[in-house]
Amino acid sequence: MDQHGGYVEQCTMGQQRRVVLKLALCLLTSGALVQVAAADDNPCAAGPPVDTNPAECCPTPMLVEGTIMMDCYQKYGEQTKKQLKMEGIPRGCCIAECAMNATNMYADGMLKRDDLSKMFMDAVKDKPEWMALVRDATNACFELAEKKKDEIEAGAKLEPSFEGEKICHPISGTVLRCMGMMMFAQCPASVFNVNDNCNKLREGWRTILAAVCVAAVTLAGSTAYAESCPIYLTISANGRSVEDAPLVINWGPGCANPPAWIGLYTENPALSNASPIAQVFPNGQHSGAVASEVKFGRRKLPGGWSHEQVLQHIPKRKSKPICFDLYLTSYDEAGQLQYFDCLKIQPTWMFSEPGLGNVSLRELFLPGTHCSGCYQTRNNVGNVFLKKIGFRQSLDVWSQLVFGVRYLDFSIGYYPSHNGTRNFWIMNEHFRVASLGPILQDIRRFVILSEETVFLDFRRFPLGFHNNPEQHEALLALLEQELGDLVYRRQFLSSDETDTLDADGESYNLTLGDMRREGKYILITYNHEASLNESEIVWKPWKKHSSAFLKHTELGEFMQNLFSQKHPDAPRNIGWSLHGVQGFQGSYNEEEATYLMPAERASIVNPKLMQLLSGPWSHRANAVLVDYFTNTNLVELAVSTNRYKTLRNPMNEAVVLDIQ
Repeated sequence: MDQHGGYVEQCTMGQQRRVVLKLALCLLTSGALVQVAAADDNPCAAGPPVDTNPAECCPTPMLVEGTIMMDCYQKYGEQTKKQLKMEGIPRGCCIAECAMNATNMYADGMLKRDDLSKMFMDAVKDKPEWMALVRDATNACFELAEKKKDEIEAGAKLEPSFEGEKICHPISGTVLRCMGMMMFAQCPASVFNVNDNCNKLREGWRTILAAVCVAAVTLAGSTAYAESCPIYLTISANGRSVEDAPLVINWGPGCANPPAWIGLYTENPALSNASPIAQVFPNGQHSGAVASEVKFGRRKLPGGWSHEQVLQHIPKRKSKPICFDLYLTSYDEAGQLQYFDCLKIQPTWMFSEPGLGNVSLRELFLPGTHCSGCYQTRNNVGNVFLKKIGFRQSLDVWSQLVFGVRYLDFSIGYYPSHNGTRNFWIMNEHFRVASLGPILQDIRRFVILSEETVFLDFRRFPLGFHNNPEQHEALLALLEQELGDLVYRRQFLSSDETDTLDADGESYNLTLGDMRREGKYILITYNHEASLNESEIVWKPWKKHSSAFLKHTELGEFMQNLFSQKHPDAPRNIGWSLHGVQGFQGSYNEEEATYLMPAERASIVNPKLMQLLSGPWSHRANAVLVDYFTNTNLVELAVSTNRYKTLRNPMNEAVVLDIQ
């Protein structure tokens, strides 16, 4: 269900078109929910506070299948437009009644409350941030309908006023309108796009919602009217291994109304009465992170996406995130649930957003990992030196991709082996970490199963490549062998005498749609000019900005310069990557004459980076790479930001249908 009780559905009519069905913003003016004595008392009389599409502010989930709403609009859309111009007792919305009939939720002037509640909850079962809100809104909207029973019955007894008019019972429209209003007005902070227009629009909706509902409905503890404080789970970087790493309970940033307490559960608390396994009390702090005593443990990736499971069964591609059995809920002083989230994987978030196909690569927010192949494996687990300074991630590349990472960063070295099968190595500076071959095979398997687009950035070649161009030839041959049929290639330009490669070599103006139409899901950038002249499978590297040499106290100023449109260093209309990491030298403490280890540095830098990115800067970010990405909500931030960008993209044609 989309904003204003509307619905979103992707339709194929020569091209993908996003169809947004929305109930009109000022549905009170026709008396749909309440009768207003005078225009001065009507919060909708002046119209919307800003000229902004609410879908750009809060992409609410569909509660009813979009194709059903389209069919119903085609049947009753013209009638509804005529009814909107009529005065007197408000008429029932036949589009809403048609939808309820199609889902078998309506009979004889009654909605099947239990069945409808289950349908609504099923629609958001994989969107934990919406579950509590939808549950409470459903109860409140049925209570509202009960309070307005006389008005609803009066509307059901009207006679046709024009030829062909069908009189429908107002109950369906009353509940669906109410749901749409409440879902937009109480849009979760993790979904809502914060800007001036959206804030004004939401406040305008809350005024309307109050005028409609406050007198009739008391939501549990009035928490539906309070600013939601986002909460989320991460995995600490400070563990001997990911299995030993504590789970971190986060809230914020900048919560106006922090929760009274937050609970961690191993069962979905919306569906069970299980007790929390850990609790955190923010004590009025507007943001924070607390490492619990609960370890991540040996958990398989959910949804059949573990490495072992995909070798036996092809996992289903789901359009929604998939939760681990690790859930967070926050509560107010009265013990009422405020916010809901879970630790999740998002293996198909690009595939699930067809509108991304029209967004240029330079406009996408791509969650990435720095030194992506620098993690502990069975072969390097005994290397004490790597344990101290060599590892930069806690999960392997397969798991990174399943969690939702889409931009991988590699430094490659050449070191001959006795049998020649493991000559190319993942490097961290000048130290070998792991063999490249198995990582390429995991990337191949993932893109085939998911049809997600993955970006590989071969940035540095610190060992064995200097003055050895044949090593580049051999590496490119390996990439061709392992990934060639999945790689989007540069085009040859024909001349009268010869065919040459596109000399430009820039990839950032491409779109995901360009790649998908050719059945290609991998794009490789390669920082070696001679290779760019010879190979069609590699593209020029994107501009790199890194905080590696900065102290963590200098990160804010660095980001301000980078994201300021007026600063000369700000990237404009190009593809670029932000390596939001701190290097060894940047962590030096002069007073104690000590350096921080990689996991310690990530534990300090990552929260600062994510807080800086959580505002408007996220809309200007391109590829953002971090160490130990599991102790951030980088993927979730990127997914929600890209969803917003698809709504803003003029290539995604929006058909807006106002219905009452």
